[in-house]
Amino acid sequence: MENTYSEPVNEGKRGTKFQWTAEEDDKLVECLLELAGDVKWKAENGFKAGFTAKLEELLEKKLPGCGIKASPHIESRYKTLRKQYRAIADMLGPNASGFGWNDNEKMVVVEKQIFEDWVKMLRDCGISASLILMT
Repeated sequence: MENTYSEPVNEGKRGTKFQWTAEEDDKLVECLLELAGDVKWKAENGFKAGFTAKLEELLEKKLPGCGIKASPHIESRYKTLRKQYRAIADMLGPNASGFGWNDNEKMVVVEKQIFEDWVKMLRDCGISASLILMT
């Protein structure tokens, strides 16, 4: 079976950027769920120190030869996933109205004007919606 893992993408002056595949993302989330259920790694507001090294180990077992490293790959992707999760939780939380969840498509649904108002509210608070949603 052919390796379908990520390849680094040249970003010019910024160095190389690691592009995650859907399979790698799926396996990372599986590993995060494993750690979340393990009292040795679960902390009050997330995970204990060193959890990214453990994730690297778990990912290597699930995706042999993937080359995904704790730093910078997992740390960066974890940060992105947390931002996206928080944005979705905010959209679907009790303080936001007009947002819904399409279970078939596994995505948030909202009318354009409500979304634009939400983005404006974030900007007014000094938060960039593009950093949250598009990374």
